[in-house]
Amino acid sequence: MGGRYAEVFAGGSRDAVVACGGDKATGPEAVSGNYSLRTVNGNNVPAVFFQDTQEKDEIVSGNINIVADNTWNGTFALRGTDLTSSTVVNVNVPAARSRSPMHQIS
Repeated sequence: MGGRYAEVFAGGSRDAVVACGGDKATGPEAVSGNYSLRTVNGNNVPAVFFQDTQEKDEIVSGNINIVADNTWNGTFALRGTDLTSSTVVNVNVPAARSRSPMHQIS
């Protein structure tokens, strides 16, 4: 059994090295831009992400702005409903990632 595993592993590694030989890396295309959340688990927003007999929580909307320097920021709007009292609480949750010195290429 160990011999077959080694044979498959070695063969796969050889193929990966051969496939990369002489190729030039081009990298992914730029993804900078502003994106809006449209679906959650296949459901259009607002989408329920938790519900029981007392509470219902929904993602109402979301967006993210990706910048060319690998930083990003965004906001998610959430809504919580107390099903026993019909009290609704809306919350905006900001999120961001700033560029750290570890990610800079010199």
